[in-house]
Amino acid sequence: MSITVPNNVKRGRESSLPFALPADRAPRRVTVSVIGRPVTVDCPTWCTAPHTETLVSLDDLCHEGEQTALAAPTWTAGEPRTVQILAANLAQYPFSRGTDAEPHLLLDAADDGEAAELHPARALAFADQLDAHAAQIRRLARQLPTPTGEPLVGAAARDMGSLLRATLAAEPDPQHERAGDTPDSLPPLPQRDPGKAL
Repeated sequence: MSITVPNNVKRGRESSLPFALPADRAPRRVTVSVIGRPVTVDCPTWCTAPHTETLVSLDDLCHEGEQTALAAPTWTAGEPRTVQILAANLAQYPFSRGTDAEPHLLLDAADDGEAAELHPARALAFADQLDAHAAQIRRLARQLPTPTGEPLVGAAARDMGSLLRATLAAEPDPQHERAGDTPDSLPPLPQRDPGKAL
């Protein structure tokens, strides 16, 4: 005999979707074993857990979504390698009496098996911090010199100038040809006086 138990989450979050879910993301029912007894439960659409384990209590049932992680470069024992950091996935213990009864984001920041439970506002705030951190890394990377010794920003500007000159040389403007101008004979762009306010 099988028992069907609905999740204890508030209904309405996943119902009446305005689009059709792919078959692999449609809500599903699974049968789990609780002390050898089959129990049927509803899985949220994001749950990818196979639910094949034998549970001691229904409180131990955990819905888990796909995990995403960042491969970060590091150096160990004189060798370059990568480590997976900032591993994140959705999770929910629907029959728990704690805060983890609601869906939340699990974040294992340092690949040490310790994960923080982030609910929507904290998860979004952390994502904003990641955006700001990525911007700082970009800012630092742009200050690094290229093999020519020129900062990346200057090298990029020089390369854009070369590209523009090559483009103008490859496709001459008929007006410039009539006037006898070539890309190299065009007047230089006016320089801004650093002492003057914009």
